[in-house]
Amino acid sequence: MLMRTPLIKAALDIAERLLQPIMISKIFSLTVLLLSIVVLPEIAKSQSVHEKTTSSFSIPKDGTVFVNTYYATDSSGALVPKSVADPEMSDDTQIVVRTGIRAYGKSNCVATTGPAHQDTNYISYAKNGDVWIINTNHAQKWTYLPFGLKPGKILKTSNKADTGTVMGRHYDMVDHDETQVLGHDTVTIGDKTYDCIKLQIVHYFEYEDNQYANAETFWYAPAIGYFPRLSTGWNVSYFLNQQVKSYRPTLPTAP
Repeated sequence: MLMRTPLIKAALDIAERLLQPIMISKIFSLTVLLLSIVVLPEIAKSQSVHEKTTSSFSIPKDGTVFVNTYYATDSSGALVPKSVADPEMSDDTQIVVRTGIRAYGKSNCVATTGPAHQDTNYISYAKNGDVWIINTNHAQKWTYLPFGLKPGKILKTSNKADTGTVMGRHYDMVDHDETQVLGHDTVTIGDKTYDCIKLQIVHYFEYEDNQYANAETFWYAPAIGYFPRLSTGWNVSYFLNQQVKSYRPTLPTAP
């Protein structure tokens, strides 16, 4: 499973291949996905379902296997043919190699890695349904995914300075994040459909007096303790998606 930073890197790589002539400001011009508006009774119902879902979750056991595949969608969510936009990313196998461990200062963690990887992903599970993720290639800090947050409530980080280089060009920006649970959705893996909590992190950037936004979306299935789908986009024509196409849990040992 590719965590947050590799997904953003892959999205930038796609943008560079597809939109080489476009100025860097276009690459950093990002889309904020529209949120659905619901009436108050529906909000109350959604929150009740959400609380029941987050209070019960499973942690994948050693030996569990997830196989991820990659594809592009347009701004409406429709699948884009590979002949139009090909992520050029092979299917990726992730295997749970350790469960119930402590890592990078957090407890109740699982570790995943795969045959094609030198890195390791760690997922930490909080009792209230929140999840933390970190990758050993990008282990500066954990990424916080508050799936236990009530739908519609927004967590906003303070403004911070960001500097770096993209496509050989230096940039200085001020940015902040806004995180919220959009509600519940479903993702099908094989012949089984899983209820998912859909969470979105919108990254806002101020660059050369212009503001841009990038949305990362996570579909988390508490029943399997994993992310059946991830999506990120940079307001180009396409969004990079990672989706689990097969899932093989560890079977209980016979007594």
